[in-house]
Amino acid sequence: MVSDFNIFDPSLKNDPLPILSELARTAPFVQTLYGVESLILARFKDVETGYVDYSRFSSVKPYIPGQETIDYFKGKTIISFVDPPQHTRLRRNLAACLSPAAVRALTDEISVLLDSALDRLEAGGDGFEVVSAFTHPLAVDVVLGVLLGVPREDFGIFETLTEQMCGLADLKPGDKHRKSYDDAWDAAQAYLENIIAGNNDRLGKDKIIATLVALNREDQALDSEELLLQIMPLCVAGISPISSMLASTLLMMARYPDQFQNVRDNPELVNGAIEEILRFDPPSMFSPRYVKGDFTYEGVELTDGMPVYLIVGAIGFDPTVYDDPLRFDVTRPVKPHVIFAKGAHTCLGMHLVRLLARLMLGKVAVRYSSIELVNEGGLVSYRGSPQARDPEAIYLNLNRT
Repeated sequence: MVSDFNIFDPSLKNDPLPILSELARTAPFVQTLYGVESLILARFKDVETGYVDYSRFSSVKPYIPGQETIDYFKGKTIISFVDPPQHTRLRRNLAACLSPAAVRALTDEISVLLDSALDRLEAGGDGFEVVSAFTHPLAVDVVLGVLLGVPREDFGIFETLTEQMCGLADLKPGDKHRKSYDDAWDAAQAYLENIIAGNNDRLGKDKIIATLVALNREDQALDSEELLLQIMPLCVAGISPISSMLASTLLMMARYPDQFQNVRDNPELVNGAIEEILRFDPPSMFSPRYVKGDFTYEGVELTDGMPVYLIVGAIGFDPTVYDDPLRFDVTRPVKPHVIFAKGAHTCLGMHLVRLLARLMLGKVAVRYSSIELVNEGGLVSYRGSPQARDPEAIYLNLNRT
């Protein structure tokens, strides 16, 4: 029963389809998680409301038992955890750096990286583990190098912190961050503080970190702490979702060979195929919000501060929005969705995710006649933070055209 599920249960990630498809048809309900009454929103219209109605469903994060596992930024105020108008002020310069035009300008640079990464896979012979050999290194190169301008020799600072953030999933209610996490955070913070202080000669001058520092030096819109907390999520929050989305794209093409052949025969389907993968197998399980004031929503009595879980992984299976939602079909007409949120908190990285996934699928469809999943029994295990659905290991054979 849906009332028995626990969104923080890591085993849910391995086979989420039965529960997510049921949740997508379920009206809002209250569930006790870690001793705290929490609102579950999973239908498309309810998740959409949770994103756009910040007057009732706030992003401002109080302390909630059990949410230690999603306290990635040491309780500090980052852009994801504030509402307008403060959110608008923190987002302004960042939004310009990640606009559709700004991301499109990266196409050639990303395309070269993709070609090189695929060439290295082929040089390694038949069979490979897609996450460690391809999607994760590619995501690191794109996010830290192409987008942010971090020198390659410094990538490890943020890779280590990303790994430690994923490890927060093991914390129990009341646990504090491990020393390894604190050490990784301190190293990344010291690195960025040095850059903000003006020691950024090694950064890519036309890349986002240097641009944000320069813009803030001109308009003084943010203090040093706010600027650091604007930049830090860029360095760590995008790597795992991008890697997972790319891995999921290859996995879905392996599991549905007829759909991959359709993409190969009809390259114009690439964009729609990526939207269908986002609908059917998104990299995010849920997003948290918090009730603002006392009110009734869809017949449920809510109290101020109550945690709200927007089950974004379920919305693609809402039958009121998608016909036959359990069917994976790359020719499905594309409809607007809220996988990347909506309103003030629309994900700034969505244009990059789409660009990279589309480029990759297009190149793979030209190079390879088929993709074979060779995991034992076709099973894939998942890891990562409670909010994320990161494949642990996907073994593939790519058969050359």
